[in-house]
Amino acid sequence: MTWRSRFRNPSLALLWIALTGVTAAAQGPTTGSITGTVVDNTGAVLPGVSVSATSSALIGEQTAITNAQGQYRFPSLPPGTYTLKFELSGFATVIREGIRVNIGFMADLHIAMQLATLQENITVRGESPVVDTQNTTVTNNFTAEMLRSIPNARDIWSLIAEAPGMTVGRFDVGGSTAGTQTGYTAYGSSGQNRVQVDGANTTEGTAAAGFYFDYGAFEEISFGASNAADAQMPTPGVMINSVIKSGGNTVHGDLYFDYENESLQGNNVTPELARLGVGQGTRMVKYFDPNFNVGGPIKKDRFWYFTSFRNQDILTTTTGWPFDAPGTGPDFLTRLQNITYKLTYQLNQNNKISHFLQWGRKFQPYRNASATTSLDGVYKQDSYSWAGKVEWNRIVGPSFFFDARASTFAYNWPNLPYKPDMEVGPRDQIAYRRTDQITGNTAGGYSGYRYDRRRYQGEVVANLFRDAWLGANHSIKFGLLSEWEQIEDEEFGNRESVLLTFRSTSGVDFTTPFRVTLQNGPTTYTDALWHYGAFVQDQVIVNPHLTLNLGMRWDYYNAYEPEQVVREAPYRDFFYAGAPLGSVASPFPRADFAGSWKIPKRTGIILLKDTLAPRIGAAYDLKGNGRTVVKANWGRFFNNPGVSYSDDVNPIQWATATYGWNDRNGDRLFTLNELGAFVNSSGGVVNSVQPGIKSPYTDEASAFIERQIVEDLGLRVGYLWKRQARLWDLIDLARPRDLWTVPVS
Repeated sequence: MTWRSRFRNPSLALLWIALTGVTAAAQGPTTGSITGTVVDNTGAVLPGVSVSATSSALIGEQTAITNAQGQYRFPSLPPGTYTLKFELSGFATVIREGIRVNIGFMADLHIAMQLATLQENITVRGESPVVDTQNTTVTNNFTAEMLRSIPNARDIWSLIAEAPGMTVGRFDVGGSTAGTQTGYTAYGSSGQNRVQVDGANTTEGTAAAGFYFDYGAFEEISFGASNAADAQMPTPGVMINSVIKSGGNTVHGDLYFDYENESLQGNNVTPELARLGVGQGTRMVKYFDPNFNVGGPIKKDRFWYFTSFRNQDILTTTTGWPFDAPGTGPDFLTRLQNITYKLTYQLNQNNKISHFLQWGRKFQPYRNASATTSLDGVYKQDSYSWAGKVEWNRIVGPSFFFDARASTFAYNWPNLPYKPDMEVGPRDQIAYRRTDQITGNTAGGYSGYRYDRRRYQGEVVANLFRDAWLGANHSIKFGLLSEWEQIEDEEFGNRESVLLTFRSTSGVDFTTPFRVTLQNGPTTYTDALWHYGAFVQDQVIVNPHLTLNLGMRWDYYNAYEPEQVVREAPYRDFFYAGAPLGSVASPFPRADFAGSWKIPKRTGIILLKDTLAPRIGAAYDLKGNGRTVVKANWGRFFNNPGVSYSDDVNPIQWATATYGWNDRNGDRLFTLNELGAFVNSSGGVVNSVQPGIKSPYTDEASAFIERQIVEDLGLRVGYLWKRQARLWDLIDLARPRDLWTVPVS
């Protein structure tokens, strides 16, 4: 088989209308900003005004001085509610309260100052800006207050279900999907997402979240489903960006707890339906979710701490498990645990250092339990994951600031098989794995595996402001990104590396041998990826009505395999050296590494570097008052291949060969002299990548109208179009062409 590229027609266009309390824009950052102009009572700009910003979310205060155009900027503010104070000799001091700043949101706030009279201070409550008049991409933000008040399952997938333009594969009702990620789409397309926690990339593969987060630890979560004009976003999917709480100048905390049991669930199965065989489905036996956090100062206005603990336990029924004694199996347990801490240190007004670590555990001792599985046919997951970062925020001066961060994300994920006594054990103590094609029932020890993933990330993002340059004001953002990722896959294999398939027509499972599948396990293989990215984006304020966002992004991907060793296994020579099994020839060619059993490092298995991606956006404030803005965007995005594609061509990946089974002595136990006709094979050294394969890409265009209706309420109407091209498929080159021309759903 080989990976080849193909073309897909434009996917779909959507029209949607969203009511939202807070609108936001721009992907990736962990802060927002406030900008504006100060004028006098005649409308003339006022340079030299001292502006200070304070908030319970901000250590100390930040100050700025208006420039010759009367402009001031606070370019890097943690999410929160702010108070601004404007002071200039000869003018009455103005205090503006209640200004909400969200992740990536630019609050545009213009102030008029009056000549000083006996009343020296003027406090203004005013409306907090709802519409971002300068950023042109569109996201949906959920603040800590919203996270506390929305009645949902307290995970990001429940929030996705409530975000405009996004849909989930299944809904959580009372914790029914807790501990199981659900698929989701944005405007009809899925995959290629980026999931970040406080700037650390925690994406598993190219789409899923890497672990189950501590919901109570977040200050804010944003979803970017339309990123057309954002050069900081590398891939075409959804950007999920969350910021962890950071303490405060006073000690404070939250304690959350919920609980439910079977008596709190309804039942609409009537006695008549029960007589017809209608069951009750999966029932919640017990659910509880204690979540506690506390934060405060180590030193006021200088050093803050925050820590959070969460422990979810979910017990549900599994209808019909095990298949040979329905209902006698233990309840299905899911346990999700989190520990989080964050430290924030303000060196001085212009320098801040922050660090966080979030640890998570997922424990499911009976995975794969179903009405077609035996008691020992399940497996035990006890996985640990963690993410963390160290970040430096530096305001160099009124016209330049940058963020630099180093972060990591990793997990150890073992899935372990059971012995007949339901204790985890080695392969030679588990039962033979058996499947019956007639009933679909499966018994015996699971083929266990272990995934160990590691990612290390370094990123620098800077902003340079150039006012009155080339006839406009410019905010130039640019950044560099470096990521290294590796996943080690250890496949244990079933007992004696065989899977036995029966086709029993007698009504009793596992009585008529049919086929046998040989496995190359135990095997351990490793795949890795280097990713470098760079972008530049110029936000051009042409006039009070029109803002342009002009960007370009470039990414480099090198999927490779480090040096590997082929482990000793029962059928190693059969899979890799072309050695026959008795009179049965191997369907696999002899590999170059056969005999030495060492595979040298292979780089550039997938090498993508022709990935210049332009991004263009425009925002037009219809009346110049920040209440009604028209936005239009277009951008190209290239896919991140991740480590999965080099995984598919790794020569020691999981591989199988299936044969007929001639049970000569009728004992229903397989021996090598019982191999029948060849049926099929998968994996191994037969997979390759088409030379010079090009990166898949997505073109996205959108148009939106945003309108502030009343304070804290906005209306957004939009249309979005996407086109995906050069997508990849794994295809069988030996398949006759006529089999490729048969349409299937």
